[in-house]
Amino acid sequence: VLAALPEAEADLVRVRNLPRLSSVHGVAAGDLAEAVAACRAHGHAAFPEDPQRRMAGVAVALIDRRGRPQGAIAVTSLAERLDPTRQAEVAALLTREARGIEEAKCCIVVWSQHS
Repeated sequence: VLAALPEAEADLVRVRNLPRLSSVHGVAAGDLAEAVAACRAHGHAAFPEDPQRRMAGVAVALIDRRGRPQGAIAVTSLAERLDPTRQAEVAALLTREARGIEEAKCCIVVWSQHS
């Protein structure tokens, strides 16, 4: 979701939350910036879920008709079941489903405005 925000807004969110992310989760500023850049480049987030790399996940932002992120859909699994090839397959499936959710939500909003 952070990567789906406009760059200036995402930077502000990162700056405000980095102290907590660093102290609780050990996230470095450069690592977070790289993760956001990779997510923007690929259109999805792919991440290890824990420090021991036993779990992994893929997520895709849900965008409203104004272009604002409203949430995300994700899949998590054992890391051995979500290698880079499988991550790309899951990301493609999640992207397709996210666009379907966005389209359906838009139709629901438009339909409800005419009721």
